[in-house]
Amino acid sequence: ITGGVLNGNKDSYSIDPNDNGSNVIGSAVAIVQHTTKLPIIVNISGGTFNSYIPLTESNPMNNSDEDISKITINISDGLFISSGNKSIDLEDFGSGVVTGGTFSHKVTEYIDENTHGERINEDSTVTVLPYRKINLDDEQYNNILNVSKLLPGQTGIINIPNIEDYLITVKLTDSSENEIQINNNKFVMPNSDINVFINSKFLYKFLSGENQTYKNNNIVIKTNGDISKLIKVDVNDKELDKSNYTLKSGSTILSLEKKYLSSLQNGTYNLKLIYTDGELETTFVVNNSKNSN
Repeated sequence: ITGGVLNGNKDSYSIDPNDNGSNVIGSAVAIVQHTTKLPIIVNISGGTFNSYIPLTESNPMNNSDEDISKITINISDGLFISSGNKSIDLEDFGSGVVTGGTFSHKVTEYIDENTHGERINEDSTVTVLPYRKINLDDEQYNNILNVSKLLPGQTGIINIPNIEDYLITVKLTDSSENEIQINNNKFVMPNSDINVFINSKFLYKFLSGENQTYKNNNIVIKTNGDISKLIKVDVNDKELDKSNYTLKSGSTILSLEKKYLSSLQNGTYNLKLIYTDGELETTFVVNNSKNSN
């Protein structure tokens, strides 16, 4: 069945064993193996089904398990609206029969919950959809999302970790590499798997010593940067000769030498520490130099 509208009795549902005639009342599609015990293959990929129980399978003829095993049922789409309390009632079938479709009632027992789920729609119907995977590019952030898979249209939550001295940003793309919008740490799952890209940026900061004034003493500045990543030190956008300062780890402790500072004219100087993955900038003031005018 790929389309069309099939209607059954909407008032009640009943099964009556009958060798020669109708067995079921109240079903739009009733699957019943005859006493001839022939194979039955039912594939539903579309259509609308209205009845007390829109789709049923039963064995009123008490055929053997071996005979019933000749029946195959696959539901991949369609709209199943029940006036009773079930959208599907399959006596001899369970998980994996339903891989798609929209139903007036949940059909949990007929889906493989490892691969498919039920999305509740605004009109209270239930749509069965395949789960879409969430692929992380960095396993250390496995907990950044509240789930590892979602149904299309469901909302996911991003839990951005608070890591001291780091700015963590997240980018999501679908299977076509289109970026997925994130609002207030939430996103809507598209009809495809998604990729999650995590970027962690170290936030350089001064721990002490910024905006100092030189008065016949060394200027000592401490930052949180890894000293092994320090490339150079600039003063007024010119690289400072290493003879004019000393460095100690912890994380970076920079000391501008008194001899160098005393050689400067009075004024305000821009100081920049340039690391491999960032930089810091501050000023220092010289107002007691021997070269003062």
